[in-house]
Amino acid sequence: MPEAGDIRELPLFLLNTVLFPGMALPLKVFEPRYRQMMDDCMAGDKTFGVMLIKQGHEVGEPAVPHKMGTTALIEDIEPQRDGTLAVATEGVQRFALLEMRQSRPYPLGVVEFQGPDDAVRDGAMAEIVRDTGERVMRRLMALNHEWVRGLTLPPEPEELSYLLAARLPVEAGVKQRLLESNLTDRLRRTLRVLQAEERQIEQQLAERTWLRGALLN
Repeated sequence: MPEAGDIRELPLFLLNTVLFPGMALPLKVFEPRYRQMMDDCMAGDKTFGVMLIKQGHEVGEPAVPHKMGTTALIEDIEPQRDGTLAVATEGVQRFALLEMRQSRPYPLGVVEFQGPDDAVRDGAMAEIVRDTGERVMRRLMALNHEWVRGLTLPPEPEELSYLLAARLPVEAGVKQRLLESNLTDRLRRTLRVLQAEERQIEQQLAERTWLRGALLN
């Protein structure tokens, strides 16, 4: 893994999604330029950058990304019968985009790698975020009829902040701001979203209870 402050050229995959360190990102690659990028990455360190598009589209003319992204490590590539590639990746490290280049068929960027976040200054807040996050995740999974017994959140604040940010049911722009925040701000922003989500879930449960009672009567 590069050291914090290291600067290098990195292939970029511009998407309408935000990748956080430690999170899985499956991709279906069909554009020739990105197929070429996969080949080049596999011949190197199997790493490229994932960035949220700020202006433009995933397919076609070059898009304009936000200023921070996350490196993705290729874990597996499987050619498909339709000619696409099924690529399994995992987020590794945040980076800041310094300059865009187009010397290859796919986008390239000069990036500066970011180090681990500083330790959170308020340990009690991290515990509140963890407790609230677990409660909200369990309720969301229950509402969606998903298995919840094995749900556990990581104890380490940085890993916790990335996992919750990735799972929050919010738009990509909000997730991008979480990615760009330092650890303390990310936890605070995440807690506000979790608390709002918890209130919404409680309202949904109350409405279901009222409706069930009305139907029984």
